Amino acid sequence: MNYNAFLKFYLVHMLIALIGVLTYEICNASPLLENPKQQQQQQQQKKRQDALAAPQIIVGQMGFKGVNVQGLHNQTIGFGLNTNVSIRQNLTDNLNARAKAGLDLETGSNKSVKLDEYKPTQGIYLEHAFLDYSPATFLNIQVGAINQKFIGSPLLVGATIFLGIKEKLFYRADGQEFFIEAEQAIPNNHTLASRIGSVDEGNANFLLATAGAALTGNFLSLKVNVSYFQFSNLSHGVAAESSFMGNSITNHSTGANAEYLYDFSGLNTGYHLAMQIKPHIELYHATQYLFNRNAPDGRNTGYLSKVGLQVKNYNLYSEIFYNESDSSPAYYNDKYYGHNNRKGMALGAAIEWKKYQLTLDAKYIQANVIEQDLNQSPTDIILFNFMRSYDF
Repeated sequence: MNYNAFLKFYLVHMLIALIGVLTYEICNASPLLENPKQQQQQQQQKKRQDALAAPQIIVGQMGFKGVNVQGLHNQTIGFGLNTNVSIRQNLTDNLNARAKAGLDLETGSNKSVKLDEYKPTQGIYLEHAFLDYSPATFLNIQVGAINQKFIGSPLLVGATIFLGIKEKLFYRADGQEFFIEAEQAIPNNHTLASRIGSVDEGNANFLLATAGAALTGNFLSLKVNVSYFQFSNLSHGVAAESSFMGNSITNHSTGANAEYLYDFSGLNTGYHLAMQIKPHIELYHATQYLFNRNAPDGRNTGYLSKVGLQVKNYNLYSEIFYNESDSSPAYYNDKYYGHNNRKGMALGAAIEWKKYQLTLDAKYIQANVIEQDLNQSPTDIILFNFMRSYDF
């Protein structure tokens, strides 16, 4: 499969759609669409401001989720109950505490050769827990267990929590935002230390510096960001685990001496372009590009491209991805894209019933191998979630 051709295909069709809408508006001598999305954002911002006035906000979720993984190295079928609670407690006018934790009760079967990361689980998990401080209208600081999904870059780091501090300087006016953001964190490896029965040596470090903007126009909106990232002092145990996920490792036969062949630091960029075709119809395109400056060509790059259509409460999308062996440390990125040394596609759909606070989403991922590896094989994954939200 020629993934560069697919990427060009998506970009060309986005351009054709944009030209078509502009032509339609000009030929009909009508003004460009009003901006219902900007009005909606303003309404949501007002709701958030009203909510922040409350001393405490508690939101709960409960529902079902399932996974089906089929590959030579892993065969898993799981189904279970998930419940979680999100709490925001205002401590002062500009300081609040936020936490989200949940319980998974899953059952099913799992057959794995090397990794059991998809196996059904039963236990309590923490999604995030941090203090949020805003000493000025242009500054926000978060300290604690921060979920890395805020980066929006699953090929770099997945939805995992790091202990750290995040600072954000921003300017907002008329629906536009410009910001500079930085994070200094310790990547999580305590579960690995428990599994191999030893204390992992030292603390790993993760640094991230980002500049970005969110711009909203009459019928177009654009979010763009450019980041510099750096991992350092990654442990032998993490390296040994990553050898089964596509990274290049030396001395991988023994976890005590395993080391990454290349360091990890470089560039991560992304954008999200949305076009409002009608008041309740939106076409969007998003891309992530990842580059590790320490690895050679053919091993240092990753990209993820997504095209979707939002019609009222229905969202349909497709993705293509390509992530070379050493673009990022595989232990920390998203397992559902197969970690590293992977290429493939995904199809997804989501439905939201706001009246009943119900959401249903499903996704199919096909992750193939770029270079032949005894520890990896083509894998098909099906995910679904059906959740109900509760306000307390």
